[in-house]
Amino acid sequence: MVDFTRSAALAKRLVEKHGRSVTLYKENRDPSDPALPWQGNVETPHLSEGGAQFPILACFVPVRGAGLGTVFANREAELAINCDQVCLVASDSIPAGYTFEDVENADKVRDGDRVWSIVIREHLRPATKSVLFALGLKA
Repeated sequence: MVDFTRSAALAKRLVEKHGRSVTLYKENRDPSDPALPWQGNVETPHLSEGGAQFPILACFVPVRGAGLGTVFANREAELAINCDQVCLVASDSIPAGYTFEDVENADKVRDGDRVWSIVIREHLRPATKSVLFALGLKA
């Protein structure tokens, strides 16, 4: 039998050892006029209102290689990769006050001066224990 608690601890140790601090966030999508939400938000989304923003340690791995987090689409007999980079986040590294749902709902990853859009979310969650996230990123 697999001990998922030990697996989560191992994922945390490895990601934090080889990773770096990034910020995950969800952009604000509050409508400009709550009475007319279908008109959308005319302002540029901002981080501090309506979105979770938190620092976390993450490890970046190449898309190619083992193919973790890579999703292929068959387009006219041609394979295309849907993401440029894969970011690994250990579930046990999520800061207090946040949950794995905050990671699943994040739109962007800020890595220094670079901002990546999250286009694929893979959540390794065997049974009830959340272990690891693989986030497919697009520049």
